[in-house]
Amino acid sequence: SCRGLQGGYRVSVWADRRTKEAAFACNCGGHQHPCKHAVGLLFAAAADPALFAPPPAPAADFEALVRAVFH
Repeated sequence: SCRGLQGGYRVSVWADRRTKEAAFACNCGGHQHPCKHAVGLLFAAAADPALFAPPPAPAADFEALVRAVFH
């Protein structure tokens, strides 16, 4: 999400699996595609890719504990 003059917006950028191109979504209602919020998100990811890295997988011990508790 990002904050703009009109409030907060939900913005997403991802790689389209079929076309291998960037795809964008934002609920700002702007008429440009991609909107400035999606472009900003791309710049932020280019500047610091570690911020957008997926979280590490949980340890096997944690998974075993969850299975024991919820089964």
